[in-house]
Amino acid sequence: MNALKKTETRNMKTHDTPGQPHLKSIQNRRRHFRMDIKAGFGFKILSPEQAEITRLPRDQDVYDIIDYFGSDLCKMNEEFLQLLTKIKVKSKPLGIMFEILNNKLNMILSTMDQKDIGLVLPQRKINLSGNGLGLATARQANLGDIVDVMIKLSREDALILIRSRVVRLVPGEPNYLGLYFEDVIEQDRRRIISFLFDKQVEAAH
Repeated sequence: MNALKKTETRNMKTHDTPGQPHLKSIQNRRRHFRMDIKAGFGFKILSPEQAEITRLPRDQDVYDIIDYFGSDLCKMNEEFLQLLTKIKVKSKPLGIMFEILNNKLNMILSTMDQKDIGLVLPQRKINLSGNGLGLATARQANLGDIVDVMIKLSREDALILIRSRVVRLVPGEPNYLGLYFEDVIEQDRRRIISFLFDKQVEAAH
């Protein structure tokens, strides 16, 4: 009887062990699956030295996050202020009207939460996986630089903030950066993988 129990136990162990590496293999394949997508996206390039003293603003409000990343929205705001100055020179009443509109926009941004950021975040094409992403940009970077990224997969999804590192650099016009995720919340990684899987299913039908 004892011999029979030992045999059953040995058989159970032999059966369970191969399944674990197989499961890890499936998880790894899902993490490495890549797809070109369009998503709300912003990024900030830091040197390794800057990254040591700069925290990823996961707990900040939406306006501070946008300001931190120096997104296209902030650049648009700077251009608008320059244009506003020119308008005031030509027409003071018109300039005052645009200034009021700009102040109202800033008030709206200050009351938004992270889920609302998709309304103002520029859409950008990226090559995304659970482990990293690739993007074309005119900005300059070096191998080993840190790149903080914010991704809004869809209007309904919460904002994803990730700290990554440049592991591939193809110079050109524009440059191509390959990024590896170094600091990512595991729940956010799963959301990315699930999003890509759904997109793959959609593409197959």
